Amino acid sequence: MNQKDYRQLCAEIWEHNWHYYVENAPIISDREFDRLLAILVAIENDHPEWVFPGSPTQRVGEMVTGGFPVVRHKIPMLSLANTYSPDEVEEFLARMQKLLHKKEVLFETELKMDGIAVTVRYEDGILVRGVTRGNGREGDNITSNIRTIASLPLELRGNYPKVLEARGEVFMPKKVFEELNRQKQKAGDAPFANPRNAAGGSLKLLDPRQVAKRKLAVLFYGIAEESSGKIKSHYDAVQSLKKFGLPIVEEQARCRSMAEIWKFAQKMEKKRKSLPYEIDGIVIKVDDLASQKKLGITGKNYRWAVAYKFSAEQAETKIKAITVQVGRTGVLTPVAELEPVYLAGSTISRATLHNEDEVKRKDIRVHDVVVIEKGGDVIPKVVEVNKAKRSSKSAPWKMVDHCPDCGHRVARTAGEVAVRALAAAALRLPAG
Repeated sequence: MNQKDYRQLCAEIWEHNWHYYVENAPIISDREFDRLLAILVAIENDHPEWVFPGSPTQRVGEMVTGGFPVVRHKIPMLSLANTYSPDEVEEFLARMQKLLHKKEVLFETELKMDGIAVTVRYEDGILVRGVTRGNGREGDNITSNIRTIASLPLELRGNYPKVLEARGEVFMPKKVFEELNRQKQKAGDAPFANPRNAAGGSLKLLDPRQVAKRKLAVLFYGIAEESSGKIKSHYDAVQSLKKFGLPIVEEQARCRSMAEIWKFAQKMEKKRKSLPYEIDGIVIKVDDLASQKKLGITGKNYRWAVAYKFSAEQAETKIKAITVQVGRTGVLTPVAELEPVYLAGSTISRATLHNEDEVKRKDIRVHDVVVIEKGGDVIPKVVEVNKAKRSSKSAPWKMVDHCPDCGHRVARTAGEVAVRALAAAALRLPAG
């Protein structure tokens, strides 16, 4: 084999990578792909002088020392204003029509990924930098880590511009997250709370070899900079990214009315649980790029886009027991011990019941089937009891008479909902 054949093999492997990750339509089996990669590794072992940065084997680099360098974004990475109701979305649409002096505005709607925002830069088709959003003005240069993401091409394909900066979200697929947490629990380590935290923690690792093991993925939703000047709409920008070999958020729709946007939102909310990654809403953007530029920004947000956040995900499970947790100041908090259930990116086995009054108000009992949700998609709580599934033998729950930590009696102070241990020994206050 000569060097030309070697380069051809590299190109063939990248082509299969593109079919697998971008087109979701592999044309060879995983085993055949692994065979090609093994041949490539053998060739590079025999001819190390042929190895170049664009080789499929060069994803994983050396460990970063001294932390990640901070990079200033040429174009700031701002955030989105949130909306939580159809009325708020309609207000946004009306505002866009008024500011643009148009009776009808074309909007691009897409999924709101629940991941880590990044920007990647290509020059002459070669990946040169990957940076986190950070504070919006500057972020960490995580190029060595982002190169480990199998779905991210190190070299663009097709008729790409000389300079391209694309923006997207790095995430950990649900199945990968579940397996990672199983491994962490088996090793006695604390599990990640959700896939977003897992992705963020993985990108902060200083050793790219460890990042590669986390099997992160990335999807792109926009272009910050491109040198051709030919792209005129957000829709065209996203489709161009796909042509250049970048994986994109496929679920999107061009809409001209609230009815069309709401139809898309409802469809995606129903599809939410079946997606291989976490989402927490949809994003609505003015499609025309010239109009986006005219609208500009307001504070830390883009004026031409908003996010519509879905309601918190809910799940039904059974209470196995109600235990009491003693806080630092001696406050006793009832906690529902649940049959494990997957909810909003993590497996839930406990949920706070807040206080004795809350348990009585909702009439929560041991062995009840309950509906739980994550407050703000973060903290698990019991929303309601499914009393149709309640056993006739269940009995109301009662707060303990004695502190489970110190054994002293507990009492409530007049006018407070908190129950505290009477003895100072129960107060977990710092000495002195």
